[in-house]
Amino acid sequence: SFKTCRLQFGAMTTTGAATSDPAEQKELLQEAPKETRAKGPSLLHRNQSKKKVDYPKWPKDHPYAYTIGDVEIRDAPDLKTGKMTPLIFALNKWPAANESLSPKEQKTDKKDKKKKKKKEPAPVRKVFVSFKVKRVSDVDNVKEEFRIKFHMYFNWLPTYWEYMNYLKTRDGEDSKIYEWEPRWYPHLEFMNQIEPIEPFPRWEEYPDEGRFRLQKLKGFFDTICDDQCLYDPADRHVPMEEREPLPDVFDADLCYFLRAKYDVEMVLSEELELQSFPFDCQDLSVVMRENTRDINIAFLPEMRK
Repeated sequence: SFKTCRLQFGAMTTTGAATSDPAEQKELLQEAPKETRAKGPSLLHRNQSKKKVDYPKWPKDHPYAYTIGDVEIRDAPDLKTGKMTPLIFALNKWPAANESLSPKEQKTDKKDKKKKKKKEPAPVRKVFVSFKVKRVSDVDNVKEEFRIKFHMYFNWLPTYWEYMNYLKTRDGEDSKIYEWEPRWYPHLEFMNQIEPIEPFPRWEEYPDEGRFRLQKLKGFFDTICDDQCLYDPADRHVPMEEREPLPDVFDADLCYFLRAKYDVEMVLSEELELQSFPFDCQDLSVVMRENTRDINIAFLPEMRK
């Protein structure tokens, strides 16, 4: 399914309109139109004494719950030591009856194909994202556009077969680790894009590792986590409150994350609010969506320090 999100950040219509001096702020408010003047104190002096609100958490099985998603534990060679060890992997599809076969080798009974069954939702793969704005410039209130440069970090668990394919590529005679790609990675479309600035957008390439790196992320879920328990994929039809968690809980030392950095610079469109020009405060938006159809993806903010 399509995943769409909107990232917003504030900007004044004219440069120099924002000030921290109380006398200048008072003068600006007196010169501003009445509707802007009424909003002035909330714009120029944010109330810092607001009470902390405890918002309810998402249910543990909700796609937006801050958990690791639908995973499995399998023995695999450790990326650094090569020793067989249990590791946590993501799921693209629910495990078949014969888990020893690769996805290409798994066969479906012809009788099952004839039966019309309601399509089961695919496992949820959680992708943890951080967003950093490097520069905003060329805000044009006539053309209603602006230029922005930013990068995004994506962190997600590989599947077992992606992990094994990475090891095979790295350890092969003609190592082409620079060209290696996982079966799935984010395919982003910017909905309010006017034109990209060359050579962006692009995935950053790292020396000796390529574009997609496998790394352990220490302290993952230390800041926030709705549920550190892991559950057997076979129990997916059991109500969440009745499921029995596996003996093992999530441990950052038992998994390798795929990490990638997406660099972007482009001109974007924005319908500007100019009713109170030049005292408007604009929301400049970056609207994007992920175009994968066959994998169930949920984007969450990366909460590590």
